[in-house]
Amino acid sequence: MTSTTRVPSYFTDVQRRAVHAATQYAGLNALRVMNESTAIALTYGIYKQDLPEESAKPRYVVFLDVGHASTQASIVAFHKGKLQMLGTTYDLGVGGIWLDDLIREHFAQVFKKTYGMF
Repeated sequence: MTSTTRVPSYFTDVQRRAVHAATQYAGLNALRVMNESTAIALTYGIYKQDLPEESAKPRYVVFLDVGHASTQASIVAFHKGKLQMLGTTYDLGVGGIWLDDLIREHFAQVFKKTYGMF
């Protein structure tokens, strides 16, 4: 089986090589290890039918990935049959886990106020 493996943009070269080795070990013919944001942009560009011609202004798209413990954002310019990654950034300290904590803390306070315990 042939595959392409996607990894977060913040993975180091060592981590990318480890993922590639793991896919080989699992019996997959991994052609490439690429950033998640690049894989998402490629998919968007392949299936989006109304992208502007190359002579027109590009369509700018922001891809935002809020994961459990990190957030990644990428800005991409699209023309029909072409994409240009303009920038990618990430924050390893912002993710869904922090929202979980805020919600938990809110309802703990509501419970404490309502029932006088917790």
